[in-house]
Amino acid sequence: MTLSLSEAESLTFKCYYHPDRFAPRRCGLCGRLICVSCTVLHTSGPVCALCYMRKVLLEEARLRIRLSAIEAGAC
Repeated sequence: MTLSLSEAESLTFKCYYHPDRFAPRRCGLCGRLICVSCTVLHTSGPVCALCYMRKVLLEEARLRIRLSAIEAGAC
């Protein structure tokens, strides 16, 4: 017995953020199943929007700390 694609989708691969949507990918950072609208293509591969924002915010914060340290040393 084989299932049609819509039947198979309804059984598995539910998006973590949108349980009513098919999730063809896993986030490369947290491993959660994510749908197309939740997927952000990052240089490290597909990630969920939440992990992307966390990663971007963390990188920005680190950059600000480095810049403030440089500015403090220059004065």
